[in-house]
Amino acid sequence: MAERKEEKDEEEIQILAFLKNTVKIDRDDASNLASYLRREEKITEGKDISMLEPQQWKTAFIHVQLNPASKKKLLKTVNKMRESENEKPLNIDELINNPVPQITRKFYVSMVMRQQLFWRNKLVRFSLNDDRWENIDLKSGDELLCECSGSNHELSVNNIKFPVPYESEVNEDDDSQFILVQVHCTKSVILHTITKHQHCSTFL
Repeated sequence: MAERKEEKDEEEIQILAFLKNTVKIDRDDASNLASYLRREEKITEGKDISMLEPQQWKTAFIHVQLNPASKKKLLKTVNKMRESENEKPLNIDELINNPVPQITRKFYVSMVMRQQLFWRNKLVRFSLNDDRWENIDLKSGDELLCECSGSNHELSVNNIKFPVPYESEVNEDDDSQFILVQVHCTKSVILHTITKHQHCSTFL
């Protein structure tokens, strides 16, 4: 297994050397591209890049962001190699100007923002007669720290705690006593949209 791993590393190193020394693209661009071509396209040596078709390059440029100069230099080198092998050259302008799809990302951001707003404005109810809260002395006006979970557009309370508003101790000097108060926590809403858990302060 170790021998196979070492062989794979040597192949990636060879592709990297080809991209840096023959194609002469930026070092970071070359490293990222070499890793992708070895891992995803199973290329074993630098000259294999001439065999990649336009759609494969479009996919590669989505996963590996190259600066325009590196991209153009790379494709010109590929075309020289393809011409020497009597292969049809690539359309460089089309590949360089091919827009990177953003639809999925925008949809995801929009979905997360809607989820955040939904849970932020949602009210949660729980029963004081629930056995889980029998050891908590709840009174009207108490401020609570509730741990909630959400599913099917409903919130349920998983845990109830009393928040710690401050920490302090009594100090003395020659003729007086005084207390230094340090804020421990403030009333806030913290949302975790991926796990659908939220902590919030509320009042009875």
